[in-house]
Amino acid sequence: MKKKFLIPVILIALAVVAGVLLYMNRDYIKDSREGLSEGQVKVVSQGEELGIIDLNRLKVDLAMVTVEDQINASGSDAVSHVFGGVYLQDALDLVGIDYQAYTDITFRSLDGYASASNMEEMEADKLFLVYEIDGAATKSMEDGGSGPLEVVILGETFSQRNCKYLSEIELN
Repeated sequence: MKKKFLIPVILIALAVVAGVLLYMNRDYIKDSREGLSEGQVKVVSQGEELGIIDLNRLKVDLAMVTVEDQINASGSDAVSHVFGGVYLQDALDLVGIDYQAYTDITFRSLDGYASASNMEEMEADKLFLVYEIDGAATKSMEDGGSGPLEVVILGETFSQRNCKYLSEIELN
């Protein structure tokens, strides 16, 4: 009889924990949108803003590159996609950010997710700013998409470090 109620109790507890975490992160989510238009990503280092990557400027000033890679979502087989966008180092160059003095990179998204990388991956052209998937523009979080900008780490086995809804890039 007790086992019958165990699963619903666990599900309710998980829902409460998720709600508490969302409530606790509401200020970060609000702050990460503040001052940015859709399609803009803030680049920071030690709390100081270094520049803004703007999707419209990327499209005008840099030729779109397409790469094929696989996304391995949890619980399913890897699916191959054609991503359109630019390499992160080209976007940083466009904004005038000298990234040579840094070793680590942290990506933050509007939903509070964060992932990490390093300069070796960037210089090996593994860090890709995506604004198209399979020929269609990435949509915002509100529209059920994964953008308008997201980072795909090319060759990533389980896609865990890819960062949808990109709002901030921190260089350390």
